[in-house]
Amino acid sequence: MYTIGTQHDHKTLSESKTLEIAASKSLATTTSDRVFAVLKSRILSAEYSPGQPLTELGVADDLKVSRTPIREALRRLEHEHLVQILPRKGAIVVGISAEDINEAYLIRQALEGISARRAAELLSDSALAHLQERMAVASAMLADGDRAGASDATDELHRVVLSVGGTPRLLRMVANLKELTERLHELALLVPNRLERSIEQHQEVLEALKLRDGEEAERRMREHIASTLTDVLAAFRNRQVGTAGSVSTASD
Repeated sequence: MYTIGTQHDHKTLSESKTLEIAASKSLATTTSDRVFAVLKSRILSAEYSPGQPLTELGVADDLKVSRTPIREALRRLEHEHLVQILPRKGAIVVGISAEDINEAYLIRQALEGISARRAAELLSDSALAHLQERMAVASAMLADGDRAGASDATDELHRVVLSVGGTPRLLRMVANLKELTERLHELALLVPNRLERSIEQHQEVLEALKLRDGEEAERRMREHIASTLTDVLAAFRNRQVGTAGSVSTASD
């Protein structure tokens, strides 16, 4: 059980608890904010299944908080269409579906593919050198067993490509998908060898950018995001049927 504001002395944490701790370390400042962050993380990571009831009493017992901040958090989740509050029945999880995930990553493929094509022409030599340095750092961190650090280092490529190759409207569209896809990406990294493949794919995108080949950069970026989608869906479906342990041999 995860208690708000307290880290229990377990030898290891499940991947879902790790996501919850990351959520609670956000900018949340009130108990209601922290409850909201944890519940949202559980819904987005499929620990809570669509149709599952979330009672104030049950959540209060689980998180060791009073019912008032839970009530506030549930109203916020309803506003984001993640739960539905029914009269005399309480809240039930709406959650996300495989179709939602597929749609989000298809949109990312298009938007980040376009950004990579544009970035191939616009990136400075110093920016390309910076990205190559970050890829070297990612490989070194992976070799040292720092999977979280390696993942963050590879993410720099996405940040720079979008910053340089994106348009204001495109960036707003990507931002709308950011929280969902980042939570799901953390699940994908639990799939064995996902991070290793990801580093290779990022390097392939970077090589196309260094050649100033916009068409190839777009193709490689699309392939990378499609590969991520495949692993995200595998991890998500395993979580839904309660067999996430079969893909939990790796961690980010």
